Amino acid sequence: MVGFGPATADSPTWFLILCAGAVAAISYVMIAEAYRTADATALAPFQYLEIVTASALGILVFGDFPDALTGVGIAIILGSGIYIFHREGQSDTSAPRRKRAGR
Repeated sequence: MVGFGPATADSPTWFLILCAGAVAAISYVMIAEAYRTADATALAPFQYLEIVTASALGILVFGDFPDALTGVGIAIILGSGIYIFHREGQSDTSAPRRKRAGR
């Protein structure tokens, strides 16, 4: 019978786990700062780049190619984002911006 107990890892594994946690924490703080200082429409293309990059890393690192339904979903998300980005670039009328708190 296999017992349930805490998993043990060697020092290099714990170091890699801590590094991954530090990179994740720093990146989330940077994302929050970007949204605090910039307009969300200016940052949206970077989120779409994240989808493409995650898919590419999934293929390269894990050999996990997205199935057809996932590809359709990615195409819909990217297509709608490109359409909105294009439409916002053509629009001369924009809603008045309100001042943000803390500035």
